[in-house]
Amino acid sequence: MTHGNRKSNGVSVNGHSIDGAFLELDEPRQYHTPPDPTLCFQHAAKYPRSWRSMPQEARLLAAMTAWEAFEAHQRAAPDDSDVVTVLRLAWNEPACRDYLHGQFRNTRQLDSFAERMSCLAVEPFLDPSLCPDDIESRALTWLMGGFLAKGVVTGLVGLPGAGKSTFARRVVAALTRGLALPSLLPEGLQPPRVPGPIGVLRWGGEEAADSMVKPGLEAAGSERAFRVCTHRDLGLIVMDTLEDLQPDNANLNDGASARGILRPLMLRCQETGVAALVLRHEGKSIRRSGVHVGAGSIQLIAALRATFLLVQCEDEDHQLLPGRQLVPAKVNVSCPQSMSLSLEHVTRELPDFDGEPVDQLIPVAALGELGDLTADTIIHGGNADHSGDVDAPERLLEAWLQDGPVRKRDLIKSAKEVGFAERTLRRAADRLGVVRTFLEQDHTPRRYWPIVWSLPDVSKED
Repeated sequence: MTHGNRKSNGVSVNGHSIDGAFLELDEPRQYHTPPDPTLCFQHAAKYPRSWRSMPQEARLLAAMTAWEAFEAHQRAAPDDSDVVTVLRLAWNEPACRDYLHGQFRNTRQLDSFAERMSCLAVEPFLDPSLCPDDIESRALTWLMGGFLAKGVVTGLVGLPGAGKSTFARRVVAALTRGLALPSLLPEGLQPPRVPGPIGVLRWGGEEAADSMVKPGLEAAGSERAFRVCTHRDLGLIVMDTLEDLQPDNANLNDGASARGILRPLMLRCQETGVAALVLRHEGKSIRRSGVHVGAGSIQLIAALRATFLLVQCEDEDHQLLPGRQLVPAKVNVSCPQSMSLSLEHVTRELPDFDGEPVDQLIPVAALGELGDLTADTIIHGGNADHSGDVDAPERLLEAWLQDGPVRKRDLIKSAKEVGFAERTLRRAADRLGVVRTFLEQDHTPRRYWPIVWSLPDVSKED
């Protein structure tokens, strides 16, 4: 929605254009009986923040006028038009919403309109008169330093079985008891401790509440996670996982749809100061950098202010190492460090479906030491980030070939592991003058001989 000298996208009301007449209203008008429907509409469109101060009769007349224009344009008015602006205001008004409900003949049209209004109604209206002097600066309030902050939605990405839910339960258990969590911020930037326990709302469908969620919270030390919390003491929302909770008509691979899923949650968190932790799965594609770790569109990680990767590291022989690493992938609100953690198991006696006590192993996350790892160093095997370095492919290729010829397919695999495409490797080879030859193999037809690359022989050239 635009303000000031904005265009109305050709939408008209009662035969009059919305443009010029509406911009003549420089000050909010006082309504008298009977109010003019067109003036009510004009006022609501230009001063959306004054909607609550308008008389109820004026709000209803504005909604009726907006609906008439919406119908006149075959319900195709754009989202930033004055007509949709007034309709989204009216959708939050009970009397106006009842009127709008009565304009639909079938449930499908009503559901489609309701979904559109619900997505648009949560967006805050920009005040064109707002200047920086009117904004009060404030620092972030951390629930877990460098990881969870009030009003910020944080993403946590990991493969199935990496321990995302177990780690989230460890965080919930501490916050619901008012216990301090390790801070990922560097020394000297340690945040003050959040006083008192907070309420946590868990929203998920992958794990059973009776056999997984509640036993896991109790094993992690939570004493009040299942207490009914009010909106006043709600401090954290946990979504486990985003893929499991997305609407049926949503597409995580589409950028606009992906942002639309997170937008209502992000705006509500900003308005209420509640933190949110969104768990996501890793994608099937090869990791190219820290911002490509999650499944779905890259717009998901672009929309979030902070995203971390929970990964199990490998040694030089690609053998999995014990423990996990929580590493920053993309963070705009701080400069956090990485943290190691391990998954331990505790034995709890729980009743089964028949009421008989049974010993059950429950995973618990134990938080460890801080480090300097990032998602890029994990993905690239400890190599530096070569993004933006045009000479990096040549230097890497020259290093790989300095000990002798190497098969082409092995070079391509190594290049992809550090984030370079095959065509980038080919261009680097052309600039270096790499020699391509066949590796002769006995008792094998020539067409099956593998291709090897080698550096040019400088001595022969001389």
